[in-house]
Amino acid sequence: MKHDPLVSIFLTGGELRFPKEAMVGEFCLNNLNRVTANKCFIGCSGINLEDGITTAIQNEVSINETMIKRTNGPVFVLADYTKIGIKHSFISGQINEVDYLITDINAPQEATDAITQTGVKVIKLKPLIRIDETTD
Repeated sequence: MKHDPLVSIFLTGGELRFPKEAMVGEFCLNNLNRVTANKCFIGCSGINLEDGITTAIQNEVSINETMIKRTNGPVFVLADYTKIGIKHSFISGQINEVDYLITDINAPQEATDAITQTGVKVIKLKPLIRIDETTD
């Protein structure tokens, strides 16, 4: 990875949870509560108008809530087309806390239009590869 002197990346530490390889737990929360971010990027299991940002993993809720609260700039949600309009078990943020939704061109137009109506800027990108076509 090429180093950009204007970019700092901090790792939270904590328990590494699979299958999402997410850092969670008290150690992670304690570290997040000691920083203020200029912007944050949040992954999710689903995003929709009624429930906002949702996840299938309960341990991610407090991490996402804390990161959103500790950000003094834009909040970006990263969600491919399979997550748009979807609801999962645990809510980790409201739609009005999101500044940008970054998704792909396969995201349902009706759902992204509705999200745009709330003031969220939706960015649709063309995928570079299809994940189901790659091999390990």
